[in-house]
Amino acid sequence: MEVESVRTIYNAEHLLINSSHYYDNNGDSKQWYWAERPNLISAVMVAAMHGDKLVLIKEFRVPLNGYIWGLPAGLVEHGESPEETAEREIVEETGLTIINKIRASSPVTYTSPGITNESMTMVFAEVTGTPNTKLNESSEDIEVHLLTRVEVASIIQRGGMIDAKAYLIMLRFVEDGKI
Repeated sequence: MEVESVRTIYNAEHLLINSSHYYDNNGDSKQWYWAERPNLISAVMVAAMHGDKLVLIKEFRVPLNGYIWGLPAGLVEHGESPEETAEREIVEETGLTIINKIRASSPVTYTSPGITNESMTMVFAEVTGTPNTKLNESSEDIEVHLLTRVEVASIIQRGGMIDAKAYLIMLRFVEDGKI
């Protein structure tokens, strides 16, 4: 299969809504609607340890009309490396500071390729400081949590809204005490 054409239906500041025309394996003409991060804008998620605790955030997300457990994250700004974005975002969202990288950052991965071309890099870090949300933007509603393995296991067992990427980090932390 191959996309024949892409038409932008809606253009917002950091997001395009597109319609792609393609032919399926039977030769039938199809349309696929998807969200695009223009100009190859990428995101960064920060998997962080604060001593022996995992840094998680609980953040209000408009598409869910509710709060979801996740990791600090944000868009890479022009000229930034993923590691620089991680340093900036962890301070802005949690008030914490990266003091050490735990392992190499992930390669670029894709968050939900059935609906978007958004890419993401995961940065693994050790952080210090006292959590606060003083630098949150007005559009952000974030609670910062420093949680033990037992507390994270309880969140997983209760279920509810958990970001898929954060879930994998949470599961590893519960099982191995590592990220």
